[in-house]
Amino acid sequence: MIRPTEQGVLAVHLGFLQVGHRYSINLEIPRSLCSPCFLQNGLSPTCDTSLTNPNCHVVQMGLTDDCLQLTVEFFAYKEKLMKEELCLLGNECSQDGAGFKLIFNARVLGECIGI
Repeated sequence: MIRPTEQGVLAVHLGFLQVGHRYSINLEIPRSLCSPCFLQNGLSPTCDTSLTNPNCHVVQMGLTDDCLQLTVEFFAYKEKLMKEELCLLGNECSQDGAGFKLIFNARVLGECIGI
């Protein structure tokens, strides 16, 4: 589930995950929720490399007529609540820092113990 929380920030709710697992998440973000930098023709969006996050990173990104398509790898490294952030930029906006932020929220369950 993707919800706008404030200007330039989208909350992505992942639900229940299991600790120690890597997840491939495919997102389609409607153009109406994207920053204006992504709406210009010919731009290829990029991820802000100055804020690299090893637990949540973009694997693939593309822009269609209707939406921004992302494939994100998410690693559930700890139990309970996890909150990870990604900053996305358009090529022309990378100088002034304009873009938008994705905040991934997940509830991570512990390892199963067999009895």
